[in-house]
Amino acid sequence: MSEKAVSEEAASEEPTSDDDRAGSDPGDEHPALAETLTSLNPAEGPGLDAATVAAFAAGRSAPRVVPERETPEGEDPILGRVLGGLYQVEHRLGEGGMGTVYRANHVHLNRPFAVKVLSERVASSQQAVERLLQEAKTASSIEHDNIVDVVSFDVTDDGRVFLVMELLRGESLADALDHGPMPLERALPLAYQVADALQAAHDAGVIHRDLKPENVFLVRKGGIEFVKVLDFGISKVQSAEAEEVRMTRTGQLVGTPLYMSPEQSRGETDVDHRADVYALGIVLYEMLTGDPPFEGTNYFQLLWKHGNEPPQPLRKRARTVPKPVDQVVLRALAKRADERFASMSAFAAALLEAAPDVRPSLPTPTSLPPAPPELPVSRTPRGLLLALGAVALIAVGFGASRLFRDAPPAPVHVATPAPPVPDAAPAP
Repeated sequence: MSEKAVSEEAASEEPTSDDDRAGSDPGDEHPALAETLTSLNPAEGPGLDAATVAAFAAGRSAPRVVPERETPEGEDPILGRVLGGLYQVEHRLGEGGMGTVYRANHVHLNRPFAVKVLSERVASSQQAVERLLQEAKTASSIEHDNIVDVVSFDVTDDGRVFLVMELLRGESLADALDHGPMPLERALPLAYQVADALQAAHDAGVIHRDLKPENVFLVRKGGIEFVKVLDFGISKVQSAEAEEVRMTRTGQLVGTPLYMSPEQSRGETDVDHRADVYALGIVLYEMLTGDPPFEGTNYFQLLWKHGNEPPQPLRKRARTVPKPVDQVVLRALAKRADERFASMSAFAAALLEAAPDVRPSLPTPTSLPPAPPELPVSRTPRGLLLALGAVALIAVGFGASRLFRDAPPAPVHVATPAPPVPDAAPAP
């Protein structure tokens, strides 16, 4: 099993990664759409001011751009460094549009961590720095076992921005799906865990908005396949603070087109938690059939299909999928948000009802209705039973003695002597 942290496909939301799966650049055939789609680039747009970043840098210098020419070709200036005075970088784990993920060792605890360092190009954008900060704050605020644990957000003395996370050993769901569709017995327990994690996020006022197989990481814990949901970098926080710094400009598309809800594909800004319900429906569809329901040669086709084309029933592609499960997934993929499940809890509960033989692999997730409590069964130890029996016998004996002692004496019946019989008269 390979050792990875955040798959950098999950750390990057640039459209180039999914453009390879979708086909050619949408600007080639639809130049009018190209400007809108380029807004997906995280390296563009307004963001935090330097003071906000400096507050999280604990007094260190604000981020700056180090010209690429300062780095000798073929050398990685991060390798071997001790970031933040605590994390010594050992080697690379992955690289993507947002930056590079390294394995690092805590110098005092001797414990490995994953460190995501923004690339110099991306770090030049305050919006990109803001997104990384948002990811750190969001993930750490939810505190759920199925969400990756973010340990620290910091800036080095020379202005390199980095995020420290728990190191995960396993593979992404995207890598697992490279081997084909999953059986129901594996897919549903994983979906339950994702639903549970996102329900916790929704309860905290956070919408992920970019759920996809690359952002679901699979690890093994105690012999059980365990899910970690990654990358809340473009999540929407439903609070007054979110209005102070807008993560998304009006009309800006956010999310990955293969898993994007119809309302996101239309560029609507008032997107709620039901967009995540739709995305999990797409992911589960792919887990059970091997392919997402909508594919196209460019972004324009994908966005149009999400908004207009009904998905093909799962059983048309995979006959082994039970019809009730098929119906539940298709409801999650409803075009109108109000026709989907109202929550992740409702989605998970419907799946459990559709496939009652496939139970969650973990003890009663919060997203599922709790099992009815079992009636208590008395299990008194044998020794205690014997002791109680002895006490009962003593009590009975004591009660009996009191009964006989306190009862009035029984009456004594004295036999009355019979009257004497007179002597018989002598015969004459």
